[in-house]
Amino acid sequence: MRPSLLATLLLLAATPLSPAAPAGDRELARDDGTMVGKRSLAGSGHSVTFDRPAGKHWIRAVRVHGARYGGGYDPADTFFTVAITDPDGKVLKETPAPYSLFAPGTLAWVDVPLEPAVPAPARFTVNLSFAPTATKGVFVGIAGSKEAASTSGLPGTATTPLEAGRGWMIRAVVTKKEPPRAAVPAAPRRKSFSTDFEFVAKTVAARHPALARKGIDWEEVCRDWRPRFAECPDDTTHIQNLHRLLATLRDSHSGVTAAKVEVHLPAFDGLYGAGLWIAAGEGRLVLRALMPGHPLAGRIQAGADLLRIGGRPAKVVHEEVRRRVREWIGFSSDHFLDARLSFQFFPFGDADRLPVEFQNPGGEVARVTLDRWGPGGRGLGRAAVSMPEGVPAEGRAVSKMLGGGVGYVRILGAMDGETAAEFHRAFDALREAKTILLDCRGMGGGSDLPAWEMAGRFFPKAATLGDRRLEPTGPFQFAGPVVMLTDEREISSAETFTWAMAETGRAVTVGRPTGGATIIPSVIELPSGLASFRLGVHDRATPIRKVHPEGIGSAPDVFVPYAPPVFEARGDPEVEAGLAVLRDGPEPWNRVYSGTGALADVAPGLRDLAVRILRFEMGRGDAADPLPDLAGAAERIAKYAEALSGCLPQAELDGTRSAAAAFRAEVPAQRAFEALLSGPLPPPPQELAAFLAAHGASRYAAAAREAWPATK
Repeated sequence: MRPSLLATLLLLAATPLSPAAPAGDRELARDDGTMVGKRSLAGSGHSVTFDRPAGKHWIRAVRVHGARYGGGYDPADTFFTVAITDPDGKVLKETPAPYSLFAPGTLAWVDVPLEPAVPAPARFTVNLSFAPTATKGVFVGIAGSKEAASTSGLPGTATTPLEAGRGWMIRAVVTKKEPPRAAVPAAPRRKSFSTDFEFVAKTVAARHPALARKGIDWEEVCRDWRPRFAECPDDTTHIQNLHRLLATLRDSHSGVTAAKVEVHLPAFDGLYGAGLWIAAGEGRLVLRALMPGHPLAGRIQAGADLLRIGGRPAKVVHEEVRRRVREWIGFSSDHFLDARLSFQFFPFGDADRLPVEFQNPGGEVARVTLDRWGPGGRGLGRAAVSMPEGVPAEGRAVSKMLGGGVGYVRILGAMDGETAAEFHRAFDALREAKTILLDCRGMGGGSDLPAWEMAGRFFPKAATLGDRRLEPTGPFQFAGPVVMLTDEREISSAETFTWAMAETGRAVTVGRPTGGATIIPSVIELPSGLASFRLGVHDRATPIRKVHPEGIGSAPDVFVPYAPPVFEARGDPEVEAGLAVLRDGPEPWNRVYSGTGALADVAPGLRDLAVRILRFEMGRGDAADPLPDLAGAAERIAKYAEALSGCLPQAELDGTRSAAAAFRAEVPAQRAFEALLSGPLPPPPQELAAFLAAHGASRYAAAAREAWPATK
């Protein structure tokens, strides 16, 4: 029976109609068009997954059935975000759009254009985030749906399916014709600078997951920066301001990208490496290695303490360099920043030569003058001085049988398909290995998928890694003992690889903590079109232990300290420690390197190394370092003395207690100097005067006078 004209008109009146599509466009819908409800989601978002039609298409727009609500805000200056993600959750595009697209009151179809259009993968998800409150937001319509394609959540976070039979009234408009890129205004008005700032301020407040944990008062940061954007004179200064604003997040994954204006960031200007590797740790700045053929090789030795740069305490100069870099670039952790600076450590400025002072492991002080570059006018590459003999530092992955059935494999590239392919080829050469030393120091980030693929070579059977299964990969899998070397330059997806090996118990980790840059970012366009910015939005926990390593990193099972006895005994301390752990197991070496647990029952050679580390710490008070870490030394002396209590003569044990007590007496001055160093530099005259009045007789006061002679 045919419906009556009245019935047809009533049906049309009840069904909201989406706008007519231009010729060549195709609307993809997962809802049936009949609205049965509406919803605004605080702390979450609206997502719908679509399948692309056959052939090449571009996503030209997102179509939303919605209406804004509330008041007391300017809808033209209040933004929501539209993100397009692929099946792996990778953000293909994230762009802002103003609330003013939506009318208040009755819900209606609205087109949100994507400029430029996004190449559509075979399957993609449209994600909307309005960051609503009780007095500001957008209601999105809910309709019937026979397909489970709608979820609640944000890119990079867990999602929750919408109730069965329901779908968001969100559609994708695709076209077969690639649209032209929209032109960017050549000279945005000053209002655009403030609009960009307010958009970034609100987006960070709503989406960055670690502000509280990092101790960042974002409201105070915005109060400080708002006038600078309002008074900004030009595009270049605007982009520089954005770099500096986002650097305050201390997040290696957040920063300006794809700027339409070329700007120079002076973060690393005038910094050179002089062919030396300088590492920071345990209160020391230590010479890890010299470039082969370095002219100073006979005068300074690996393990030496860097004391002074240009006649000033090296640790003060180091903190000044850190400040300058942090002003422009966000680093998730200090130890990752220090690792980044380790081959570009010295502030030459415009000078070609720089006087410095070292104290060698034997105690002698070497005053030398550095040239900007190493031999041949080149810099030092970490891999070149941290490879076993006969293993070239070439390509993205290399391997070699080291003897005794030990297979060595080093990952030099990033977490990408090319590195994975080279890793498989290198790994295939280790079929005869009985144990494997897996060297991951300095490997780069990228994508998690290659990380899991490479980890699969160590799992003959599938393993559970949180909500993911690690599947075996490659022509064979290694089932024997594995020691994995880690360091501070491992960040992002490189840390994902570390979790896959360490948290499953598949490898014993040896070395230094990873860099702790683990927040997953999204790329978001600015309203002005002058740039995009990356923002960390998902503070992921490790898959099994459920800890958040952002800003901290993952600690190794066996920590290798920067102590001269370790360098004296071993050319590459981490490689040698890794080989020792493969031979002896982690337990005795962990006790030796950390000073925890009794050492009476370990092999005499190991015990002797622990004794030499203890004696080195006891000598810190007599060292030439103008700013020794006596607080840390006192703690380490106490630990080693207890661990060696059954191994040392009573007179030497009494001496450890006396040394620790003498060091603790100087801790108040050390802590006061550290507080001075954490404030404005140089310190305000009144603060420096107060410090000198309280601690004028201490070595730290002498260092303060040396560091800031103009204000003493």
